[in-house]
Amino acid sequence: MAEEFQALLAAATRVQPEHLVYAANLLRSLLAFAALMRRQYTTRHASLDINRVNSYLQTALTRRLNLDELVSATSTLSRYHFIREYKRQTGQTPMQAFQRIKVSHACYLLDISDDTLAQIAARLGYDDPYYFSRLFKKVMGVSPQRYRRERGH
Repeated sequence: MAEEFQALLAAATRVQPEHLVYAANLLRSLLAFAALMRRQYTTRHASLDINRVNSYLQTALTRRLNLDELVSATSTLSRYHFIREYKRQTGQTPMQAFQRIKVSHACYLLDISDDTLAQIAARLGYDDPYYFSRLFKKVMGVSPQRYRRERGH
């Protein structure tokens, strides 16, 4: 490495000073551009810690959660890149995943308790049990009542 540097210095002494100033300015511009491009690439392609996001979703199971809160709590990515990266890694959007986690927990509650659907929906942060029933059916393919009946509860 030192030998290459010495050779570079020797070559530089044979060039006119105005050419060196131009070359130095050009090199500075290229390095600044490269640093900017690297920063943009890193920001766009920053990895998303799916386990961290999913853990956060688990902790928010009993309340309403908006996407901006999820993004700021779990990542440094922009909202757009967060959604895109989450979907690339999991095949679903973060909010679809959150709904599935809630419905999965509702299945558990339907299996182990005699709580009404309205009580379960409220426990999971839904004010409208009818809306939650439709969401449950969309995710599970059966209504909550049918799910409970088929499970023998």
